[in-house]
Amino acid sequence: MELKFKDMDGIEEVTVTQIRVKVGQDVKKGDDLVDIEADKASDTIKAEADGKVSKINVKEGDSITTGKVVMEFGGQASAPQPPAKETSKPVVVDKVEVKTNHETPVASGESAKPVIQTGKVLATPLARRMAHDMGIDMGTIKGTGPGGRILKADLLNAKQGGTTSVAPTVVQTTVVPSAPVVNQGINVAKIESFGKVEHMPLSGIRKAVANQMSLSVYTAPHVSLIINIDAENLIQLRATLKEPAEKDPDGAAKLTFMPFFVKAVAKTLKEDRFKLLNSTLNIAGNEILVKKYYNIGMAADTDKGLVVPVIKDADKISLFETARQVNSLGDKARKGLLKGDDMQGGTFTITNFGSAGIEFGTPVINYPEVAILGLGMMQKKLVIVDGKIIEHKFFPLSLSIDHRVIDGAPAGYFLTRLKELLENPTLILA
Repeated sequence: MELKFKDMDGIEEVTVTQIRVKVGQDVKKGDDLVDIEADKASDTIKAEADGKVSKINVKEGDSITTGKVVMEFGGQASAPQPPAKETSKPVVVDKVEVKTNHETPVASGESAKPVIQTGKVLATPLARRMAHDMGIDMGTIKGTGPGGRILKADLLNAKQGGTTSVAPTVVQTTVVPSAPVVNQGINVAKIESFGKVEHMPLSGIRKAVANQMSLSVYTAPHVSLIINIDAENLIQLRATLKEPAEKDPDGAAKLTFMPFFVKAVAKTLKEDRFKLLNSTLNIAGNEILVKKYYNIGMAADTDKGLVVPVIKDADKISLFETARQVNSLGDKARKGLLKGDDMQGGTFTITNFGSAGIEFGTPVINYPEVAILGLGMMQKKLVIVDGKIIEHKFFPLSLSIDHRVIDGAPAGYFLTRLKELLENPTLILA
């Protein structure tokens, strides 16, 4: 009997983080076998039936994709076979790519990474990632490396219309420079020569954050705008609704300020004049994809790194239901229990750096979205009301936009509309 990896909530590639059983061990249906992590989501592969582990085909740190035989059961138990030392060929199961952490020397000019073979396409991981980012079908590229392996230079040549490209088919939407991420010119020996250095391996989540931030910054020209929101009416309304939220018959809800911002953003995005802030730029199709659904991401800081759970259909659910989802997703994020579906489908993101004591910031867009709203720490300011100087509390808001899609003026009007709703928060509930 074989146990194969099945995609995790639509995620087809994961990393093995922990193997919980050994060869020869008896397991029962439902027992935890292997912990896996996909970018920012984690899960556990469980036994599908009773049996004895006869072979383990993966190691901690391996990347596996859909269809990979993770474990075998029954028959004579045997220790997992180590990879042959003379070669570092990846394992291919059911024509599915499996990457390992073993490295082997490659031709000059390429990163020292293993060669990945999937079907008839031979390429380095760097070339494969670049092809994905550049929207190039690797089946149309003629590799110039050993055995026809596709190299970084082949993809760059294909992009520029060189002879190694054979009618490339664009399947993705953006062209992203890989140099800022791949070649940083870090001299480890020189850094260590000045003193003691701790070598801390990148976690799966940290890698995902690094790649996502680089992709966003090097793809979308960021522009940020800032505005202050008088929070007095919002504070009063929250205080009024706090107890009813806790006693809501549909379920208790802890009413923070975040649900108000989520509802205000969703309501503003629905206005036709602001539809571009709820879109994605599709360069390959020469179009802008304006989304008619409003799924608001909520950036959350965790011990493992930044994650962005998504509140689906934020325009259609009540304030109290929004609060329940904010609480639930935030709790799952802190406990590392988010699933892939919890973080997919976002159209616009809100990040609260005020919780870290920061007043203003310029947040990085959660690409391929085109805008992100940052919430700063509440500040006390003196204002004049009816000729009297009194103290009010203010929320600073920062909006970063993709200037390829959104101009400064519409972004400014968007912030002004948010200000109107948040300073008159009963309009949010209308």
